[in-house]
Amino acid sequence: YMMKENEDKQVLKGRQVLVADDDAVNQYVLKHTLKKFGIIADVANNGVEVLDKVRQKQYDLILMDIQMPLMDGLEATRQIRNDLKSSVPIIALTAFVWDEVDSEFAKAGINDCIAKPYSIENLKMTMEKAITGNDGRRKLTQDDVEVNLEMVYDVSGNNADYIALMIETFLKSMPGTMESIQQYCAAEDYDNLFKSAHFAKSSLSIIQVSGMLDLVKQIEVNAKSKINLEALPSLVQAAVEKYKLAEKILNAEFKTTPKAIATF
Repeated sequence: YMMKENEDKQVLKGRQVLVADDDAVNQYVLKHTLKKFGIIADVANNGVEVLDKVRQKQYDLILMDIQMPLMDGLEATRQIRNDLKSSVPIIALTAFVWDEVDSEFAKAGINDCIAKPYSIENLKMTMEKAITGNDGRRKLTQDDVEVNLEMVYDVSGNNADYIALMIETFLKSMPGTMESIQQYCAAEDYDNLFKSAHFAKSSLSIIQVSGMLDLVKQIEVNAKSKINLEALPSLVQAAVEKYKLAEKILNAEFKTTPKAIATF
């Protein structure tokens, strides 16, 4: 797992990226940001310059502003695909919403789109996805515990900020819920134990920790029907241990998420 995590962090290091934008401030901010990821960035001020640079050099990725003078980003993309026959990944940077222009962008040959304003984390994730063809790590595993984030990615439409917020909310609320489950079990307060287990189920059906949902369901059924009560302490203990591992896995994966939204 640790090796896999380190490999993922190196995806952008040493990559050659072309920044196509006619705004000097945007260019500066993007170049500075990319440098932090270990990326080597070149700048083009318009679509014509983009084509010149793509003819001269092999890029790993192009960040393409759509509205530029002389030749816009869409026309530049069409020519890269049709005339230069290049399949270099192209991410559009635009104030438009991706859904509004989805078909037009896709038709031109754009791989993905980031709407402005965007966060550093969203930029990073979208670039990694474009370069590796892999849209984030949806299943994280350590010590036989898997945290499946398929549902989180689907619900969020792959938005990195929204994903980070959902994970953060889960990590803030679940410890309290697990603590309540432990306390009600110890006090043999089965009505409240049933309610707490029932409450935990909704989060666990979205952020799926292997085996944990089944344990919580079992706790819920036993407490509600007051059956197999002697099995409850070990079920609760097993659920708590699985949560602790899941917490460790998620913290390792999402600890670097910057909260600041970069408006450019």
